[in-house]
Amino acid sequence: VFKRQLIRFILYVPAVLSIVVVAAIFSSIYDQKDGLLNALLHLLHLDAVKIMWLGDQKIVIYSIGLAMLWQSLGYYMVMYMSSMAGIDPQIYEAARIDGASKTRQLFSITIPLIWNNLRTTLLIDHQMFSV
Repeated sequence: VFKRQLIRFILYVPAVLSIVVVAAIFSSIYDQKDGLLNALLHLLHLDAVKIMWLGDQKIVIYSIGLAMLWQSLGYYMVMYMSSMAGIDPQIYEAARIDGASKTRQLFSITIPLIWNNLRTTLLIDHQMFSV
């Protein structure tokens, strides 16, 4: 239980950080000279060229998208956890008794019952990247 709460806390922390703090964190991660990503590439001996994570037009959209995903992860986690907590466990028990696999339960019970939440978050994400 403690591990689960710790993981939830770690995942939710970015949601309460200011966008300025997130930008500063990712600027240091993406720094071409001393950044964490290029340091990891160096450890893996993949450092023939220092990558400009925020300076290359082909990469920058993914770099910014990753930062935005990291910041919004906690918000979406809370939304999905609350949706899934509202599903009656007896529905899963009945499906298990009827022989439904975990995959069948996911597609026949979980996704349909949290569909409104999924649709809302997909619309929010779509609007975030629209120009």
